Amino acid sequence: MTLNDSVEVLKALAHPLRLRISLGLSKKKECNVNTMVETLGVPQATVSNQLTILRKAGIVSNERKGTTVCYSIEDEGIKRLLSVIETELALNSDNNASGKEE
Repeated sequence: MTLNDSVEVLKALAHPLRLRISLGLSKKKECNVNTMVETLGVPQATVSNQLTILRKAGIVSNERKGTTVCYSIEDEGIKRLLSVIETELALNSDNNASGKEE
């Protein structure tokens, strides 16, 4: 991955909804748009638009299965990055809940 590729990945993940989608996908083998819409509580068009950005940034890949498009994260480097982000979010959440400051 080049420096420019890394910048594009980080820019794509900087959006709260795209980060939520990516974190959710990192825990699953694959997921379709309808399941994401139900889980996230946002319109299908919004989820589809965000997935397009994530796909163009190389974060997610898609595969058509009949009439359904399934999305996944295949890149192990992206999965590791998302794991670090998730850990940091959990730590910050724990610190905020206990009144600790960083």
